[in-house]
Amino acid sequence: MFKPIAGYEGLYELSQEGQVRNARTTRLIPVKSGRVTLSKYGEPAAVLVRDLLPSDIATPAATLPLKTSRNATASLRYGSWANNKHVPGHNGAAGEHLVCALLERCGVFALRPPYATAEYDVVGDFGRGHFFTIQVKATSCAAATRRGDTPAYVFAGLPANQDACDAYAFVALDTLKVVFVLASECAQEAKRFMVVDFEAKALDSLQSVLLALHAR
Repeated sequence: MFKPIAGYEGLYELSQEGQVRNARTTRLIPVKSGRVTLSKYGEPAAVLVRDLLPSDIATPAATLPLKTSRNATASLRYGSWANNKHVPGHNGAAGEHLVCALLERCGVFALRPPYATAEYDVVGDFGRGHFFTIQVKATSCAAATRRGDTPAYVFAGLPANQDACDAYAFVALDTLKVVFVLASECAQEAKRFMVVDFEAKALDSLQSVLLALHAR
């Protein structure tokens, strides 16, 4: 029997056997060296399973705070039906679907694996068993980290192990643009793009990364 995890209500659940699963999809989270990678408000963290405690909250989903969308003109653009609330946990799934669509448009078969993994989110197939993996990082919009700074897209939580995946896809959901980068070129654990640089890199990054992956 699974119960909500204290501090992660509505996101993850814990069983008496020490199994951890996604509360929304019921997919099991892999345990490595006694740790699981849990994400809250877009910030992933490796947590010891033995430190996780069940929560007594009966309705965990209602405890998740909603934040107002930073796109204040959404209702003017799309009508009164436009959702003006944004749940941070939805960024990842939206970004993964967009990356799959872009790969398919380039003639590459792509899918989101049915199992949970901390290393990659999308699997691409050139054909004849030539696979590659992509970890997707998505953000709702550009933001200034300090007052007076130029807004930039910031993506955190990149694994220190460069062999975790073959490439990264950095998704800006406000413009539906994606910058693809080979994992071997991401040495740091966070990536920051100025808005102008991001749009320029998004133009041809997918083609260059696919060519590099296909040549391997």
